[in-house]
Amino acid sequence: MNLIPSSLVSKLLISHIGMSENGVAVQDADDIFLYHNDAFAHMFGFSGWSMVGQRFDDLLAWMFAHQRGVNIDWPSMESWKSYVHSRRRSAPLRRFEVDLIDGRWLLMTEQIVPGGGMIMLCSDITHQKAVEYALRQAQTDLQSLALTDELTGAPNRRHLLQQFEKERKRCGRYQQPLCFAMLDLDHFKSVNDRFGHPAGDAVLKHFATFLRQHLRTTDVIGRIGGEEFAIVLPNTELEEALLVLRRILAALNGERLHLFVPDFGYTFSCGVVQRPNDTAADCQWMLSCADRALYQAKAAGRNSVVPYSHRS
Repeated sequence: MNLIPSSLVSKLLISHIGMSENGVAVQDADDIFLYHNDAFAHMFGFSGWSMVGQRFDDLLAWMFAHQRGVNIDWPSMESWKSYVHSRRRSAPLRRFEVDLIDGRWLLMTEQIVPGGGMIMLCSDITHQKAVEYALRQAQTDLQSLALTDELTGAPNRRHLLQQFEKERKRCGRYQQPLCFAMLDLDHFKSVNDRFGHPAGDAVLKHFATFLRQHLRTTDVIGRIGGEEFAIVLPNTELEEALLVLRRILAALNGERLHLFVPDFGYTFSCGVVQRPNDTAADCQWMLSCADRALYQAKAAGRNSVVPYSHRS
């Protein structure tokens, strides 16, 4: 069997590394560059000249001064260099990702060799990162779809009840008040019958937006189904909840839409209940009580906010 001379093997390897699309660099124990290929120089922004004979810190200083190569999110050269040094040579073999100013991503491998030298390998993983981001975004979108009402963009029934239960437990743990309200648009069927379902959809979207604009940031709204919405009001006594909801109702009474006919307006009826001090009162009990108060508001002529009463 004919063996290829080791000198030829070395030349072939050096030639291959020199033409490789992956960045390769070799440094001695004092972090002085002994070799780097063109791909390495291109990745870190110093194509056309050599870092051989220069220290690794010289490369850091050059990138920081010229804003080339690595995307540096540090206020000063010293703070960035301190961060890099705290991790560099922290293990015999280290792999990590870095993002570049031009938008690319690299997978870096630093391997310490006998004698203290280091071999640096850099692979472009921009495509993989793009796929990773797309998958992560798709997962986020799917989660959002599972928890969001598609028409109004408000939390759907499932999500709202999850938030409701979370707030019930929190308020119970810290002995804080909690109110829950059920809202139903008045005469909504007549809107669909008279103007069509697209008009009804527009009203529902307007109402969800209107609530978000007029409620407090701590309140949680959701669409329960059809023309029915619900609001969780944490850290809120019943009297305060009534003030908030009646203020919203008054504001809606003054609102006019011009989507179908001039000066179109609509109203809602609402039932609201406060969680009693008895922590045995669960979300289903509060939902049932708010629904009973909502029924009373409808029976009394609509366009009103009615608190739940144990005597009702």
